Amino acid sequence: MAGEVVGVKKELTTPLGEASIEDGTVIDLTDPNLREKTGDQTVKVHGKRKSRVDARVVGKKPRTLTDKKENSSSNMASGGVGQARSNGDTPEPMTLEFQDDGVWQDDGTRTRGLPGHVKKIEVVDFMCHDHMTMEFAPHVTFISGKNGSGKSASLQALQCSLGVNATKHGKNASLSKLIRTGADEALIKVTIWNKPTADYEAYRHDVYGDSITIERRITTRTHSWVFRAANNRIISRKKEELEHILHTLGLNASNPVTVMTQNTARGLLGSTTSKADHEKYDLYMDATQLGTIAENIAVTKHCLTQMSEHVEKIGDEYDKLKSKVGEVRTRKEKLQRLEHLNQELQDLETVFAMEIVHEQERMRDELKGKLEGDVMAQMTKATEEIAEKQTDLEEKQESIKKQNEFINNFEANAESMRAKIDALKAQRREVVKALQHSLKVIDRNKTILSTEQSRKKDAQEALEDLRKDQADHEERANDLVNEHLEQLRVAKEKRSACNEKVRELDKCIANVGESINVINKQITNESLRKTTIEKNKKECMQQLMSLKKSSTNSLYEFGGEKVIQAMRKIEEACKRGSFAQKPIGPIGQYLGITDVKYARAIECAIGMYLNSFLVGSEKDLHALRDILRSSGFSAFDMPNISITNLKRRLYSIPAEKMPNCTTALGVITCKEDVKGPVMNYLIDMGKVDQTALSLNDDATVCSRLAKDSRVNKVFDAHGTRYTYRGSTLAVEGQSKKFRNKVPRLGVSREDKVKETEASIRSLDHDLQQAEGEVARLRQKLQQAEGDRAEYDRQLDQAKTRADEAVSNFEILENTQTIPQSQPALADDPTEECRNDIATAERNILQAEAKIEDVNERLADQQKKKSEIEEQIKAEEAEVKSLAETNAALVDSFSALKNQISSLKKHIENVKKHKETLESKKKEWEDQLENIEGNIAQYLPEALEIAGSRENAEERKKALTEQYKANGLTDEQIRKSFTRTMLEKKLQRVTNIIEEAHQEAGGSLDVVERELLEAEEKLQKDGRSMKNILDMYKDIRASYEKREKKLQEVDDNVEKIVSSKFRYYMNKKGHFGRIRVHRKERKLEIGVRIGEKGQAGGVIKDLKQLSGGERSFATVAFALALGGETDMPFRAMDEFDVFMDSVNRRIAMENLLSFAKENSNLQFIFLTPQDITSLYAARDQVRKQGLEIPDSFFQVVSMKPPRPRA
Repeated sequence: MAGEVVGVKKELTTPLGEASIEDGTVIDLTDPNLREKTGDQTVKVHGKRKSRVDARVVGKKPRTLTDKKENSSSNMASGGVGQARSNGDTPEPMTLEFQDDGVWQDDGTRTRGLPGHVKKIEVVDFMCHDHMTMEFAPHVTFISGKNGSGKSASLQALQCSLGVNATKHGKNASLSKLIRTGADEALIKVTIWNKPTADYEAYRHDVYGDSITIERRITTRTHSWVFRAANNRIISRKKEELEHILHTLGLNASNPVTVMTQNTARGLLGSTTSKADHEKYDLYMDATQLGTIAENIAVTKHCLTQMSEHVEKIGDEYDKLKSKVGEVRTRKEKLQRLEHLNQELQDLETVFAMEIVHEQERMRDELKGKLEGDVMAQMTKATEEIAEKQTDLEEKQESIKKQNEFINNFEANAESMRAKIDALKAQRREVVKALQHSLKVIDRNKTILSTEQSRKKDAQEALEDLRKDQADHEERANDLVNEHLEQLRVAKEKRSACNEKVRELDKCIANVGESINVINKQITNESLRKTTIEKNKKECMQQLMSLKKSSTNSLYEFGGEKVIQAMRKIEEACKRGSFAQKPIGPIGQYLGITDVKYARAIECAIGMYLNSFLVGSEKDLHALRDILRSSGFSAFDMPNISITNLKRRLYSIPAEKMPNCTTALGVITCKEDVKGPVMNYLIDMGKVDQTALSLNDDATVCSRLAKDSRVNKVFDAHGTRYTYRGSTLAVEGQSKKFRNKVPRLGVSREDKVKETEASIRSLDHDLQQAEGEVARLRQKLQQAEGDRAEYDRQLDQAKTRADEAVSNFEILENTQTIPQSQPALADDPTEECRNDIATAERNILQAEAKIEDVNERLADQQKKKSEIEEQIKAEEAEVKSLAETNAALVDSFSALKNQISSLKKHIENVKKHKETLESKKKEWEDQLENIEGNIAQYLPEALEIAGSRENAEERKKALTEQYKANGLTDEQIRKSFTRTMLEKKLQRVTNIIEEAHQEAGGSLDVVERELLEAEEKLQKDGRSMKNILDMYKDIRASYEKREKKLQEVDDNVEKIVSSKFRYYMNKKGHFGRIRVHRKERKLEIGVRIGEKGQAGGVIKDLKQLSGGERSFATVAFALALGGETDMPFRAMDEFDVFMDSVNRRIAMENLLSFAKENSNLQFIFLTPQDITSLYAARDQVRKQGLEIPDSFFQVVSMKPPRPRA
């Protein structure tokens, strides 16, 4: 809804510093972030301590509910400002101003009426009055008087002066009936306030002044109008002036709720018949203006239905025109391509002709190479191999002959040698027997000798031992004990040392494991840092590429190739008239800065808006969005498009509202032709007037700037943002989006390139450091893991040694150390020992003599045995050698036979291969002769087509460049020049040329004239057709959105009215409900009286209510409907008829509360009852916390008019 704040309740009186949002949220008017919470709209706060929050924008006129609902539907259909929160459109700029225009007082009342309020009514000879003047209070006027006093005449005079038909006044069917009996004419003067305020627009204030007087003179035959200014000067006598006044001031006296007559008040709830329900439904629809909106939408639907068939025909005709242009253009393009194809055909024929010759020459050269090189070499090799293998075969045949002779003589020689060996073995057996006998004799004597010597020795030792044994026994025992104790001590120390070593190794392993974990974490951190640096480098490389591309077009920085393509299409669309106003954008191309030091801060502050576009209407928005989509923009990178007034001048911001520091608004410069809309957009969206800039990076300085209530945010030179959220300072580092981005404003392209290249070099250096650190950490990790493995190995060895030490210690502990005591020696053992020694000596001498004699015979026998064994070994070795030689010959004889057979087969195969080579050589020689003949035939023809080999080569190079330009790879190009592919291309190009000639149906000049005529017809007739189709599409979409919005508004109004009706009934302890049955066009009002009333559900027959209860329900219903009727004043006639004092007082409370809550409205209440309950109601409302000053209402008491004398 143009000119209204999105989300703020209208006309809500609240304490200073607070206002309510539609969802119930309370706004703190002292909050510096109020703009972000309420939307960017103008909010005027009037008064001093208690004020009214009004959502109207300065200079915008008040509107009726019809305007409000229709505009709401219109906004829903067209995507206007009213839907800014859902479709991304930009609402109007908001400023928070505190004003005291002299209208509002400290107690929340007004000193005078607002534009459209009734100031005075004066009638002459009207109904029962001969002359009556009545002035009205700015807020509430109660008119009290008995029946017949002429109260209702004031309302009828008001309606009559505001153009309401006499049939709707309630008492008379014609204007002439309103003339007082006995008079010829009646005069009605109604004066309404017209002094403008900050929120309410007056009607031609420069002409009428602070009030407008509407005079209507009624005679029996005619009536006339006069419109006077505040100084009583006549401005107009035309009735059309009344329509302008009513429309501007939002007056509609025919609304049954705005001016509720006696008949309406009494009959509203007087019946529950079907007809009465229909009448209440009609009243509800008239009061809320929903009926008018529905009728307008129905008329629109009917018109669209009538248009659809015609539009469909236009669409078919438009498609035919486009198809005709496309078909002729296709024919023209085919004919235009013929010249190119003819040239391509000539090039292909030239290249193909020479390719045939080249192919024959390649075949010739290949055959010559084979004949001169490969075949001859293979034939020579085969001849040499046959001779070599034949010599080898002869040598092997001679060898097998000699081996056969040796094998045949082997058995005779072997048998002779075996007989000789057997004879030698028999001799050796005899010698061995004699030798064995001698050895036995020697062994017996040696045994005797040994026994006797041992006996002698034992006897001698026994004698000596007996003497020493007693003395040494005790000494040995002590030595054994000391030795055992020392062993225990050593074993214990060894066990402790091993255990200490195990503990030490465990600790080392734990330390190494902890070091490995720390190194792994360091590697992870460095890897992440490396990844971040690589990502930043990639972004800088892309930016550098964009900067280099932007050297030819500065638009590249604000959207790349897509925006450049889009700008070309926008220019074309402007030439076609597709835009009502040429779009502005991207706005970054129009901006600059005064000081390059602020470039980074400006980029971070408004960088997100530099790619935006500005358009002047919803239609232009859709057209621009279509162009952007066709240029490659998607939903993710679509530039922001805002609807604004492209002719609006730059905002004038008072100096006292600007921060006392450098702001973005002061640094940014803009081209003069677009300065107004572009800078206003940055003020609205980017808050550049409230964005402070600081070259000081000190957080203390920046936070001090952010504390200024006129500052929304602060940016330092590095792009760091400082904002206060309540009492908390929020410091946000540079956004990731702009961290590696070179500022686009204020910096030359060369400086941008240098800065970007410097950033890339710095990132390369950081990347090398990160990679070196990762490598160093990995090497350190590998060394640590090796240390841990070594410690594990040492730990296993230490545990093994510890186990051995423990085992040894346990064995020593269990070992007996003290030897057993020896038995006592005999009394005299020496005599026996001496006898044994003598006997042993005699036996020794005998044995030694016998052994010497046998040894002499044994030496001769052993010598003879050795000679015989030598002979046997020599014979056996010879036999064995002969057998091995024979076995080897037998084995090699078979292998040699196989080798001879293989050689024969190989020689045969080589001979066959040689014959094959000779045959192939003959075949290739014949082919070479044929190829030479082909070359002699094709070469003259090819030279005739190509002119020369050089020309053919040039044509081939030209085609190669063309194929490369088309994106073919080198391999694809190579295949394209093969004979098969050239034949296919020649055939394809020839077919295309033939088909083009057949399909064109004429020369290129004829087709071009035909295309020009078709395009002129499409340009002339098609543009109007396209406009009609687009307009119909927009109207259809708008209608569908309006229809949907009407249903939403209808449901919301019903809920609001029913809720308010229930609220006002609840003040009396009753329950009320309203239901609208749209299909049956019925309005059902249900009332249930409180605990003392009737119980058992909702009462549908309202006649069951008492008169007072029905009157109270009427008031409640009128107030509920009144909240949804937008008009400067309300009037109710005999609202409290039939009410008792309690109902009247509560009704008065509701009226006063409603009037106080809607203090921008004027209320006129007529009652035939005593007015004393008004003051009781006022006191009760005051007790409820709502202040009602004495000046808030006035009471006018009327008496029956006296007849003229």
